Amino acid sequence: MSRSRDIQVVCRISRSGFSGERVFRVSRSDGGEHIGVAPVHYFRTPSNKPIGPDVPPAKGEQVEGLIQALLIGDEEGQASVVFPGGEMARVDMDQVRSLSPEAISHVPI
Repeated sequence: MSRSRDIQVVCRISRSGFSGERVFRVSRSDGGEHIGVAPVHYFRTPSNKPIGPDVPPAKGEQVEGLIQALLIGDEEGQASVVFPGGEMARVDMDQVRSLSPEAISHVPI
């Protein structure tokens, strides 16, 4: 792949200590887990709707969702992605979704 592009990555979302952000967990292609924090506007539901202020409903609970990321490379069924805040991880391509046009937002790296 020759250029980067905005994508979404399947994740599990939980509340953080601040109302304007969420903690996300993504399964890495090496079997580990990438854990990060991002502003709430980078998250979508599995049906590609913005998550609401009550998602997830309580601290300690996790829900399935999507986080916006930047695809910087892919090969052999794995993708190198950069999450908001600049953290990078390799994930399996089956976790990557195309970004819907209405969800476009710059992912800072």
